[in-house]
Amino acid sequence: MTLTLRILQAPDGAPEIGARRLDPGAGPVSIGRGPDNDWVLPDPERHVSKLHCRIEAGADGFYLVDLSSNGVYFAAEGRPVGRGNRRALDAGDSFRIGDYRIGVGREPEPQDGPGPGSPHPGGVSAILAGTSDASEPRAARGLGGSADDWLAAVPGGAADAQVVQPYGWRDPPATTLTDLPEADEPFSDFASRSEHVAPIDEALQLAPARTLLPVDWHLGDAAEPTPAGGGAATPDWSGACAALVEGTGLGGLAAGPAPGDRAALVRAGQLLRRLVDVLATVEAVQRKTERDLGLVPPDRAPAGGDAPGDLPGLVADLLTAGTEDAGDRLVARLAGVARDARALGLAVAETADTVGAQILPDAIEDAAREGTRLAVGPLLKAAAWERYATLHGTLAGGEGAAAAEAVLAPLRASYARKI
Repeated sequence: MTLTLRILQAPDGAPEIGARRLDPGAGPVSIGRGPDNDWVLPDPERHVSKLHCRIEAGADGFYLVDLSSNGVYFAAEGRPVGRGNRRALDAGDSFRIGDYRIGVGREPEPQDGPGPGSPHPGGVSAILAGTSDASEPRAARGLGGSADDWLAAVPGGAADAQVVQPYGWRDPPATTLTDLPEADEPFSDFASRSEHVAPIDEALQLAPARTLLPVDWHLGDAAEPTPAGGGAATPDWSGACAALVEGTGLGGLAAGPAPGDRAALVRAGQLLRRLVDVLATVEAVQRKTERDLGLVPPDRAPAGGDAPGDLPGLVADLLTAGTEDAGDRLVARLAGVARDARALGLAVAETADTVGAQILPDAIEDAAREGTRLAVGPLLKAAAWERYATLHGTLAGGEGAAAAEAVLAPLRASYARKI
């Protein structure tokens, strides 16, 4: 086995170094930066020792002996070989000496016979090229003689086609002008039999023709094309997407045409579910506020006639069942929520004005004067203070007082008038 050492990577400024051949019987090869080595690796930085390593042949291959203090590092190992140690060397290895990276390759074995690209000595290609030993004897022998001798001059395997030879084809060609073939005689056996010879398309057995046209080529463009992979065709969702955009009435706001994939419908459904969840949350907050403040009697159902958590089911009924009144029920449901929320806001504003008017200084003084007709001067101030203390205790929820009744009573009355 013969190996070759080639430089895969060299330090900057290093000259080009040719490959080194390793022959089993050529003796050891020394490598280093010293000029006396068999393979010199120039290294001004002195990362390569004068005698860095030696490659020697053994009974079972080549070995690398590390002779340096800097070490020889193989690519597959993280530690150096070590000074005085040796390691087996084979094709495909790569090792590092200083800043040099060296690869090991195998020399191709010499071939005794012709290469894969060269013609066979007895083949037709060799005869045509003039390199065959059979070309000169064949030319000297000529084409005369019996048919067996004539066919024997052709090298074996020269004709690979399977040809059925008609009658008379084995006869040698004429070699003189006077020697006419039997076919030229008017009543020869060859002339009579040649009329019954099979045509050339039966004599030469060719492979059957393959069908290159599809089976439905005659149907024209009316036939739907078959998918390339043979599987089911991808459905077109553009019509459904366009219908969805048309139903929303937002087609004029769209930046482009409706998409034609199923993912667009899935995204639209997810967006619709988020809107339904937001509306259901708004409705739930409104109804809980009404119950906590006592604005709606417990025996009365919420506005809209449906259960509080039935809004997603109402939308699902509209999408799947497609009942005629599902859309009207949904609109009425949301309109009721909006009406009740507006009524609550107006009632809160009216209640704030009512309660605020009671604690104004002029209102407190008027109430104190009405309660005590003779209250003037210090007596009026004392009566006003008592009136203020009573109102403050009621609003602030003093001990033994109904804390929120002073606010809730006018709020309930105002809300009942507005709904």
